[in-house]
Amino acid sequence: MIELDLGVAPEFADLTLVNVDGHRGVTRGGTVAPLAGRVQVGGPHGSAITEARVAADEGLRRLIAEGSDVGYYHVWLGVTFVTHTGPRLDSAQLRLLLAAVPAAPAPFALSVRPAADGVAQKIGRKVTVGSKLTLPSVGEADVDVETSRDYERTRLFVRGLGLGGSTPGWEFTRAPGKLLEGTCLLELIVQAGQHARLSVSGTVTAQTAGALPFHFRGELPSPLAFSGDI
Repeated sequence: MIELDLGVAPEFADLTLVNVDGHRGVTRGGTVAPLAGRVQVGGPHGSAITEARVAADEGLRRLIAEGSDVGYYHVWLGVTFVTHTGPRLDSAQLRLLLAAVPAAPAPFALSVRPAADGVAQKIGRKVTVGSKLTLPSVGEADVDVETSRDYERTRLFVRGLGLGGSTPGWEFTRAPGKLLEGTCLLELIVQAGQHARLSVSGTVTAQTAGALPFHFRGELPSPLAFSGDI
């Protein structure tokens, strides 16, 4: 196991989500107002997992050195759901789109955290990130994340999506009787071509609670692009 310094913690920015229900979004007073100040996103950020960064672990260094046409990339971001007056958020999804130059081999999510099978996670509004990475000899990857948070009394249910594909993401649902609120750190390990230029963009969608739910959508404001040579 080797410790990797992320270097950059997510800095959160408000994301405006617009209604996507078409004619259902039209009321006597006009269209449904966008959701503003309800979702904040920090990142994505990313870095290549290079031999130099894992030099203290000979087995891991050798694994990376021997993968002449394969590279590993660490991507992380944060999402915060904010308590606000107005319609209550019932669920949300964050979907990423992975692309690379050259396009082959196509990038895919080798690991996502929180996990693909779903977890109930305590949440808070302050996140300090440290990370450790292990790449076993079989070539799989996982991330052990140590976080320091100011915990709140709610629990956020998170389920990873798209493991093994180019559109990984997460689904967030509120606990029964609770609001969808708080902060969650999201991470993935991407496998792509060695020295590829990886790009990560994404979309957040949300659904309000109620007898007539509305659906909203917004693009991540700061898509990521970085080179495997870094």
